[in-house]
Formats: sequence, C-alpha cells, structure tokens
Amino acid sequence: MCVPTHKENKKAAIEHDRSERQKLFEDFNLKHDALFATIDNFNGKGDKHINKAALRDCPMMEWVQLNPKVKFRQRKPIMGDILVFDTEIKAGGEFGLHDCDETCDIIKGGLVDLMSNREAKEGDVLEFKANKDHIPISLTDTVLRVYFK
Repeated sequence: MCVPTHKENKKAAIEHDRSERQKLFEDFNLKHDALFATIDNFNGKGDKHINKAALRDCPMMEWVQLNPKVKFRQRKPIMGDILVFDTEIKAGGEFGLHDCDETCDIIKGGLVDLMSNREAKEGDVLEFKANKDHIPISLTDTVLRVYFK
C-alpha cells in the first residue's frame, strides 16, 4: 500500500485550493457580467427589458450607480417574492423598462411619466404594469422605494 507523502498531500491541497479559487473567480465574473448587463438594459443600451431574475441578482444593501443621475440598492424582499429597492434620482434622471409590475413610493421629490403625463410628488404612489412603456423622469432630486412584483 502506498501512503502519500507530506509533499504529495501539500501539492494536492494546493491544487484543490487553486481549483476552488478558479471556481470563485468564474462565479464572480458571471455575477459581474450579469450586473453590468442589467445596468446597460436599465440605461436603454442593452438588448432587452430587465427581468425579475436580474433584479433579484443585484447586490443586497450595496449602492449601484446606474448612471450619473440614478443609483439604487436592493433591500430584503418582502412577502416572499416582492423585491424592494431604494432609488435615488437626481433632477432629470431616468432609467429603463422591466418585465414585472412596479410600484414607486415617492419618499422625497417628484416624478413625471412622459408616456402618460402622470405626475407624482412626495407621498404619492405610481404603479406601472409589466412591460408597459413608461419613462419616469425626476423633476427634482428624488428618493423612491420601488417594489417589483
């Protein structure tokens, strides 16, 4: 019977660690690429609407700068599958479409939806159906709590 030497055990451990690091690196790259594809889609540069799975993959409680005027962070989902985001939009800021229902609770500031001409201010709630064209533009520096169903 052959018993591995200390040197062989160490070499096997290093190879295992290298393999684990490579897998972590590949997973990181996939998530990084997915996040940047989501950001491109939000900014109208991508090839499709943002789907709920992409929203779900956004970092939790970490601000993501969507464009120079918009940043967001995902909060803990509520009631199982309702995704919750804090969103800050500077005056004139906007972002793209998605394939799930959206509710915007205006915490501060105001928005106008250029597609429907609906205007909303602090304390108002705007609802948008999945894949329904809407172009919300911030009238002033605005803070939203956004729910995706």
